Amino acid sequence: MEYIGLDHVSNPIIFNKRWVGNLVTPWWADLWLNEGFASYMEYICLDHAKPDWKMLDQFVTIDVHYVMAIDALTSSHPISIPVQHPDEINEIFDAISYSKGASIIRMMSHFLTEATFNKGITNYLKD
Repeated sequence: MEYIGLDHVSNPIIFNKRWVGNLVTPWWADLWLNEGFASYMEYICLDHAKPDWKMLDQFVTIDVHYVMAIDALTSSHPISIPVQHPDEINEIFDAISYSKGASIIRMMSHFLTEATFNKGITNYLKD
């Protein structure tokens, strides 16, 4: 991979994670929506900026396969998990929230039409 212009590519991704993460989900149980969406958008942004890197192809091996192995463990947990006490919040910032969340959002982008998916994302960000 070339690193020339990496700041140009990475700055919108950092902005995306900060903006989306603070905007869309008021409940900790829905953390996977924040983090999954932001993680998936990293790949989308990079794919548009550097199509020769084939980031959407890499998503499957980097995130999907990785989180499938973790999710198969008995120590795994549901993607949406209620938080009963503030001490539990840090425990849900894990691969299930980030990679499984992103994988589910990617799955939706593949079985919905592009127009329906984009409309859903627009409505999600507005609400």
